[in-house]
Amino acid sequence: MRNFFPILLIFLSGTVFGQTWIDVSFKAGIGPDLLINLNVLEDVDLVHQFSVGNTFAGKLGLNFGDIHSVNFEVASTKFRQQFEFRGEGLIPGKDINFNATDFALLYRKLYDGRYLEIGPILSTTSEETITSPNFGGIFGFGRTIAGSDKVAINIGARIRYVATDLLSDSDGTESLYFSKAYADYKISTPLSFMFMVEVDWAVGVFGRSNCYARRLRFITF
Repeated sequence: MRNFFPILLIFLSGTVFGQTWIDVSFKAGIGPDLLINLNVLEDVDLVHQFSVGNTFAGKLGLNFGDIHSVNFEVASTKFRQQFEFRGEGLIPGKDINFNATDFALLYRKLYDGRYLEIGPILSTTSEETITSPNFGGIFGFGRTIAGSDKVAINIGARIRYVATDLLSDSDGTESLYFSKAYADYKISTPLSFMFMVEVDWAVGVFGRSNCYARRLRFITF
């Protein structure tokens, strides 16, 4: 699996290199967050409240024709999870609220003004109570609602899931939730659902010039 994207890149560049072009994007998203921990989900003394996070990202895309692209994305993501503490005599813990920097490598397929994207992420944070780095994935979809040959505005939805444990079981950090011990430690993984808005700008295309012995050049639009 780790060799999937390099192999895909080599294959696509070898077959449609004459149609390769670059775009840059700015995107923003907002939507509900959910911290998944099996102990907490089954505990009636602790209730997840509706919590909203957000993300702001920049993307550099390498496009192969009008269908396939490989995108490198850097995002600043805020994750929030608030709780309601119902148990008597419990000392409430802290809500989960931290900023992370995500690095993602995403494959995107476009067709008839719509897109699907998927790929892994590496997420880092400076929050002392959160482990770093963490690993996960992104799945998204959407469509173009306006644009021209150079600029496009897309809307869509995205699922971001970090599969590694945000906390550490070495010091009982699960007690961050509140002053109650569980029989077995369960990992805590963040899940986000985002409504996304994206602005794409086509920068240029790789092509061969009639001058300079038809050497390959990057030509801006």
